Amino acid sequence: MATYKLPYFGKITLSEDDYCEIGNVDINNSSVSITIDCMGETPSKAQGTAIEQLLAHLPELDQQIRNEFIKVYRSGEESMVKDYVQIVEEMADEQGEELLTALELTNLNILTSGTEFAIFDYALPEITDEILVVRMDKERKIKSFMIYLL
Repeated sequence: MATYKLPYFGKITLSEDDYCEIGNVDINNSSVSITIDCMGETPSKAQGTAIEQLLAHLPELDQQIRNEFIKVYRSGEESMVKDYVQIVEEMADEQGEELLTALELTNLNILTSGTEFAIFDYALPEITDEILVVRMDKERKIKSFMIYLL
């Protein structure tokens, strides 16, 4: 069991059974719920440092992800980002890149074990129940995009 001083959470102790949640965190003008799930294992010092670094750079990571949405959308390749736009365009006033720009970061789930370290949920809550999910590894690199229905 280790104690960490984490951005947004303050001083917390993380052990194998911990599930920490904080709501209404303002990240780039979006109200975000952040959870840390220890998934039955006490986080190592390296995992604690990775959590601290992710949270410390959250506004920049959000912007990085938003830039990647546009880059992937503009590419000539099929992608979950393009699929999301096609699904939601029928319900939204915005189209294409405007729709991607309007997405709100709503949730961040940090998982201390496994290949997925951080899962970011982006949505248009007033328009659709479809969410665009971004999965990131411990090195803060985007691993995949997924579409889910709430």
